[in-house]
Amino acid sequence: MNGKRLRRIAVRTAGLLVAGLGFAVLLTGYATKTLDGDLLLTDRVRAEDVQRGEIHYLGTPPATDHAFLERVMALAGDRITCRAGRFTLNGHPVDGTCPRDVDVTVLPGQAFVLDRQGTATVNLAQLGERVVWHTGTDAETPPLPGKLIGAIALLAFGPVLFFADEIADEIASVSFRRAKRTAATVN
Repeated sequence: MNGKRLRRIAVRTAGLLVAGLGFAVLLTGYATKTLDGDLLLTDRVRAEDVQRGEIHYLGTPPATDHAFLERVMALAGDRITCRAGRFTLNGHPVDGTCPRDVDVTVLPGQAFVLDRQGTATVNLAQLGERVVWHTGTDAETPPLPGKLIGAIALLAFGPVLFFADEIADEIASVSFRRAKRTAATVN
Protein backbone atom coordinates (compact mmCIF):
# COMPACT_ATOMS: atom_id res chain seq x y z
CA MET A 1 0.00 0.00 0.00
CA ASN A 2 1.41 3.39 -0.93
CA GLY A 3 1.78 6.37 1.39
CA LYS A 4 -1.02 8.41 -0.20
CA ARG A 5 -3.49 5.55 0.26
CA LEU A 6 -2.47 5.06 3.90
CA ARG A 7 -2.82 8.78 4.54
CA ARG A 8 -6.28 8.78 2.94
CA ILE A 9 -7.39 5.84 5.12
CA ALA A 10 -6.04 7.55 8.25
CA VAL A 11 -7.73 10.87 7.44
CA ARG A 12 -11.06 9.19 6.63
CA THR A 13 -10.89 7.15 9.82
CA ALA A 14 -10.21 10.33 11.80
CA GLY A 15 -13.18 12.02 10.07
CA LEU A 16 -15.48 9.15 11.02
CA LEU A 17 -14.22 9.17 14.61
CA VAL A 18 -14.67 12.95 14.95
CA ALA A 19 -18.23 12.83 13.56
CA GLY A 20 -18.97 9.77 15.72
CA LEU A 21 -17.81 11.58 18.84
CA GLY A 22 -20.07 14.53 18.07
CA PHE A 23 -22.99 12.18 17.45
CA ALA A 24 -22.30 10.28 20.69
CA VAL A 25 -22.33 13.51 22.71
CA LEU A 26 -25.69 14.42 21.18
CA LEU A 27 -27.19 11.00 21.84
CA THR A 28 -25.92 10.53 25.37
CA GLY A 29 -25.87 14.09 26.59
CA TYR A 30 -29.21 15.56 25.61
CA ALA A 31 -32.88 14.82 25.19
CA THR A 32 -35.55 16.93 23.56
CA LYS A 33 -38.93 17.48 25.15
CA THR A 34 -41.95 19.60 24.37
CA LEU A 35 -44.05 21.36 26.93
CA ASP A 36 -46.98 23.62 26.06
CA GLY A 37 -45.66 24.03 22.51
CA ASP A 38 -42.12 24.99 23.56
CA LEU A 39 -39.10 22.89 22.65
CA LEU A 40 -36.83 22.00 25.59
CA LEU A 41 -33.34 20.56 25.50
CA THR A 42 -32.45 18.70 28.69
CA ASP A 43 -29.44 16.90 30.02
CA ARG A 44 -29.25 14.29 32.73
CA VAL A 45 -27.89 15.46 36.05
CA ARG A 46 -27.06 13.49 39.17
CA ALA A 47 -28.83 14.45 42.39
CA GLU A 48 -25.58 15.73 43.94
CA ASP A 49 -25.04 18.07 40.97
CA VAL A 50 -28.39 19.90 41.20
CA GLN A 51 -27.83 23.65 41.70
CA ARG A 52 -30.02 26.47 42.98
CA GLY A 53 -31.73 28.42 40.20
CA GLU A 54 -31.78 25.54 37.71
CA ILE A 55 -34.98 24.62 35.91
CA HIS A 56 -35.77 20.90 35.85
CA TYR A 57 -38.20 19.00 33.65
CA LEU A 58 -40.47 16.50 35.33
CA GLY A 59 -42.29 14.09 33.08
CA THR A 60 -45.83 13.17 33.90
CA PRO A 61 -45.73 12.30 37.60
CA PRO A 62 -48.17 9.77 39.03
CA ALA A 63 -51.71 11.15 39.44
CA THR A 64 -51.18 13.78 36.74
CA ASP A 65 -51.36 13.75 32.98
CA HIS A 66 -49.16 16.78 32.37
CA ALA A 67 -45.40 17.33 32.53
CA PHE A 68 -44.10 20.48 34.18
CA LEU A 69 -41.00 22.49 35.07
CA GLU A 70 -39.63 23.21 38.51
CA ARG A 71 -37.13 25.89 39.50
CA VAL A 72 -34.77 24.82 42.29
CA MET A 73 -34.94 27.51 44.96
CA ALA A 74 -33.10 25.88 47.89
CA LEU A 75 -31.06 22.78 48.71
CA ALA A 76 -30.28 20.74 51.83
CA GLY A 77 -29.55 22.93 54.83
CA ASP A 78 -30.97 26.10 53.25
CA ARG A 79 -33.72 28.01 54.98
CA ILE A 80 -36.19 29.48 52.52
CA THR A 81 -38.98 31.77 53.58
CA CYS A 82 -41.70 33.67 51.83
CA ARG A 83 -43.50 36.60 53.35
CA ALA A 84 -45.90 38.86 51.45
CA GLY A 85 -45.14 37.08 48.17
CA ARG A 86 -41.31 37.54 48.27
CA PHE A 87 -38.65 34.87 48.87
CA THR A 88 -35.58 35.03 51.06
CA LEU A 89 -32.88 32.35 51.05
CA ASN A 90 -30.81 32.10 54.20
CA GLY A 91 -31.91 35.67 55.03
CA HIS A 92 -31.11 37.17 51.59
CA PRO A 93 -33.75 38.22 49.04
CA VAL A 94 -33.99 36.04 45.90
CA ASP A 95 -35.95 36.34 42.67
CA GLY A 96 -39.34 34.70 42.49
CA THR A 97 -42.76 35.18 43.93
CA CYS A 98 -44.68 32.70 45.98
CA PRO A 99 -48.42 32.16 46.29
CA ARG A 100 -48.37 31.53 50.05
CA ASP A 101 -46.19 32.15 53.07
CA VAL A 102 -43.61 29.46 53.79
CA ASP A 103 -40.74 28.90 56.20
CA VAL A 104 -38.82 25.73 55.39
CA THR A 105 -35.39 24.37 56.23
CA VAL A 106 -34.59 21.87 53.49
CA LEU A 107 -33.67 18.38 54.66
CA PRO A 108 -30.76 16.32 53.24
CA GLY A 109 -31.62 14.68 49.92
CA GLN A 110 -34.35 17.25 49.25
CA ALA A 111 -34.80 20.44 47.25
CA PHE A 112 -37.32 23.25 47.61
CA VAL A 113 -38.85 24.03 44.21
CA LEU A 114 -41.16 26.55 42.62
CA ASP A 115 -43.54 25.41 39.88
CA ARG A 116 -46.94 26.32 38.42
CA GLN A 117 -48.73 24.80 41.37
CA GLY A 118 -46.72 26.81 43.87
CA THR A 119 -43.93 25.54 46.07
CA ALA A 120 -42.94 22.12 47.33
CA THR A 121 -40.12 20.13 48.81
CA VAL A 122 -39.14 17.22 46.56
CA ASN A 123 -36.63 14.41 46.57
CA LEU A 124 -33.47 15.35 44.61
CA ALA A 125 -33.75 12.09 42.66
CA GLN A 126 -36.87 13.52 40.97
CA LEU A 127 -34.79 16.34 39.45
CA GLY A 128 -32.87 14.28 36.92
CA GLU A 129 -33.40 16.38 33.76
CA ARG A 130 -32.02 19.91 33.82
CA VAL A 131 -33.32 22.27 31.12
CA VAL A 132 -30.28 23.69 29.30
CA TRP A 133 -32.06 25.38 26.38
CA HIS A 134 -35.61 26.22 25.41
CA THR A 135 -37.79 28.15 23.04
CA GLY A 136 -40.66 30.20 24.28
CA THR A 137 -42.33 33.54 24.23
CA ASP A 138 -42.16 34.38 27.92
CA ALA A 139 -38.36 34.51 28.09
CA GLU A 140 -35.53 35.16 25.72
CA THR A 141 -34.19 31.94 24.22
CA PRO A 142 -30.82 31.29 25.90
CA PRO A 143 -27.66 30.47 23.95
CA LEU A 144 -26.94 26.83 23.21
CA PRO A 145 -24.70 25.15 25.81
CA GLY A 146 -21.01 24.95 24.94
CA LYS A 147 -20.99 21.15 25.01
CA LEU A 148 -23.77 21.09 22.40
CA ILE A 149 -22.00 23.64 20.20
CA GLY A 150 -18.87 21.49 20.41
CA ALA A 151 -20.82 18.37 19.41
CA ILE A 152 -22.35 20.19 16.42
CA ALA A 153 -18.89 21.43 15.40
CA LEU A 154 -17.54 17.87 15.54
CA LEU A 155 -20.47 16.64 13.46
CA ALA A 156 -19.77 19.32 10.86
CA PHE A 157 -15.98 18.89 10.86
CA GLY A 158 -16.03 15.08 10.61
CA PRO A 159 -17.30 14.97 6.98
CA VAL A 160 -14.92 17.78 5.98
CA LEU A 161 -12.04 15.77 7.39
CA PHE A 162 -13.38 12.58 5.76
CA PHE A 163 -13.26 14.23 2.34
CA ALA A 164 -10.16 16.36 2.99
CA ASP A 165 -8.00 14.50 0.45
CA GLU A 166 -10.61 14.91 -2.28
CA ILE A 167 -11.01 18.59 -1.43
CA ALA A 168 -7.24 19.11 -1.45
CA ASP A 169 -6.90 17.21 -4.76
CA GLU A 170 -9.65 19.33 -6.36
CA ILE A 171 -8.07 22.59 -5.13
CA ALA A 172 -4.68 21.47 -6.45
CA SER A 173 -6.23 20.47 -9.79
CA VAL A 174 -8.02 23.81 -10.20
CA SER A 175 -4.86 25.69 -9.24
CA PHE A 176 -2.80 23.63 -11.71
CA ARG A 177 -5.26 24.25 -14.56
CA ARG A 178 -5.38 27.98 -13.75
CA ALA A 179 -1.56 28.19 -13.65
CA LYS A 180 -1.35 26.27 -16.94
CA ARG A 181 -3.84 28.68 -18.61
CA THR A 182 -1.97 31.69 -17.24
CA ALA A 183 1.34 30.31 -18.55
CA ALA A 184 -0.22 29.64 -21.97
CA THR A 185 -1.54 33.22 -22.28
CA VAL A 186 1.81 34.70 -21.19
CA ASN A 187 3.70 32.69 -23.85
